[in-house]
Amino acid sequence: MILFVCFFYVFYADRETHCKEPGTTANKWCEEEVIVSLTSYGRRLYDVSVSIESIMQGTMLPNRIILNLDEQMKGKTLPLTLQNQQKRGLEINYCKDIRSYTKLIPSLKRFPKAVIITIDDDAMYIYDLVESW
Repeated sequence: MILFVCFFYVFYADRETHCKEPGTTANKWCEEEVIVSLTSYGRRLYDVSVSIESIMQGTMLPNRIILNLDEQMKGKTLPLTLQNQQKRGLEINYCKDIRSYTKLIPSLKRFPKAVIITIDDDAMYIYDLVESW
């Protein structure tokens, strides 16, 4: 697994940092919005962009990708990769930290009718994850 992650960084990190393609879409795949929601914290904040990018490079893009962060992070500088992903559609939501529930509950409160897919911040996802839901 470590070798694969290193391979990803060597061959895709530059593309990830400089990619201009949208990572979300306005297209409706069903009656409600399709949202990918996740949370991250601490040192993982510097690696979460890999998980997000794997969704942004998928065959079917979600309507929103929401990264829920602890409200204590508000005002702090985010890693450059996340700043670039914000330009491509990533939404940052600052909210109360409720542990592992932070990846779902804040998004569910904001978008109660949406289809919400939760992902972890420490994994890369297959190209058709959104499509297969």
